[in-house]
Amino acid sequence: MDCRIELENRYDRIIRGMVYPDTGVLKFWTDNSYETVKGYLKDLGIAYARILNPDNEVSFDLPTDWYSWTPTARHANPDIKNIAKRFLELDSNNCYCASRSPKLFYLWGHSYEFDRENNWELLDELCQLLGNKDDIYYATNIEIHDYVKAYNSLIYSADNHIVYNPTIIKIWFVIDGKNYSIEPRETIRI
Repeated sequence: MDCRIELENRYDRIIRGMVYPDTGVLKFWTDNSYETVKGYLKDLGIAYARILNPDNEVSFDLPTDWYSWTPTARHANPDIKNIAKRFLELDSNNCYCASRSPKLFYLWGHSYEFDRENNWELLDELCQLLGNKDDIYYATNIEIHDYVKAYNSLIYSADNHIVYNPTIIKIWFVIDGKNYSIEPRETIRI
C-alpha cells in the first residue's frame, strides 16, 4: 500500500495495477499462497498483476485471471517481429465467432534496456509494423482491464436480440460478422 500511495502521489494518478517482482506468482519468498496474495491485492484495490512468461509461450488470449496476467512476449524476444506479424495475420472475423474472444498482443519490456542494448530502432520497427491500424485498439494495461470488464458486463436478452450496456464505456462487438457499438447505458436491438 505504501508503494501504491507513493506512486499515486508522484504521478498524480490512481494506480490499480502492478508487476510481480522477480519470479512473480511462480514462487513467493513467504509462506503465502497465490490465493492469499491475490486476496491481499484485491483488498488493496489492485485490479491486475502481470507475471513473467515462464515458458515463453506465445499467446494472444486475454487473461482469464487478472492477477496472473501473462504477456504475449517481451520486446527482447529474438523472434518478436515474427510474433507481431503472426498477430497481424490473425483473421479478425474468426476471433469473435460464438466465443466472443478478441485477441491481444501484449508486449512488455523496460525502456532502460533499449539504452543499454542500444537498440531503439527495434522499438521503431515494432511501432511501424503494429501502428496505425484501424482494427487495433491501442491501450494501457488498466485500459484493457477496464474495457474487458465492461465488455463482459453487457447484458443480453434470452434470445440474444437485445443488448444492454450497463457501463460508462462505449463498447464494440461483432455478432454474425456484423459490427455493433453500444453507448453507455444504451439498449440496442440486433
